[in-house]
Amino acid sequence: MARRRRHRSDRAGLVLMAAIAGVIILAPLARFVRDNTTTVAAIVISVIIAVLLALVLRARHRRRRAEHEQDRLRAVLAFHDMNDKQFEHALAALCRAGGCREVQVCGGAGDRGADVTAVTPDGRRLIVQAKRYNIRRPVGDREMQQLAGGLLTWHQFDLAVLVATSTFTKAARETAARNGIRLVDNKTLAAWNSGTGPAPWN
Repeated sequence: MARRRRHRSDRAGLVLMAAIAGVIILAPLARFVRDNTTTVAAIVISVIIAVLLALVLRARHRRRRAEHEQDRLRAVLAFHDMNDKQFEHALAALCRAGGCREVQVCGGAGDRGADVTAVTPDGRRLIVQAKRYNIRRPVGDREMQQLAGGLLTWHQFDLAVLVATSTFTKAARETAARNGIRLVDNKTLAAWNSGTGPAPWN
């Protein structure tokens, strides 16, 4: 009982000290507000306007960024309407348009990860693996490991690229980085296809 009473007494003391401190701090502030009503009102209004303006600008920036992303992704929509073989030929056409030589489409059963092969403008042997996935289905780590295993076991190349009409999981990106595989997701593919972004061998 004695401990509880002391605890209550200590807590009451702290509350009282806090109240006194509040009065000491707030009293000058109250006097300042009373003596400078116009100035304080102007400051408050300026702060409110600045906050509202910041919110408007932030919303506008988000809207413009979303519109920009939609514009970029529209360049990828055509690939989703293709079948796998058409997608491979479309990537081969992009390689030719970028200056690659000896471009061949070789995807199919037993390709072991090589859907398109080519020689880049600077003479490197290029292998392209195509993944025409739904935009909401990312390429996972299991597929990335299978691709890396197939490429490293069965092919000789200087540069390997995985092009997807979707995205990549974090684990898949880490596996690709460890094995030196370059990744082209839907946004990067859209930029490559529209000519607003670099080819994957650059």
